[in-house]
Amino acid sequence: MDYLPDDNSRYNDVDYWDERYKTEQSFDWLGCFSKFKHLLEKHVKQEDSILIL
Repeated sequence: MDYLPDDNSRYNDVDYWDERYKTEQSFDWLGCFSKFKHLLEKHVKQEDSILIL
């Protein structure tokens, strides 16, 4: 499957996403920091180093 659709309207298509995530090995999950803050606070200490690539 081609991950870059010919038309941006495909991003609104549930079938596009279902097919894409059947084979894709890694995923980007985007959202507001407030949605993930509790997870970061639980698993990452303030003194931990974070590598951003």
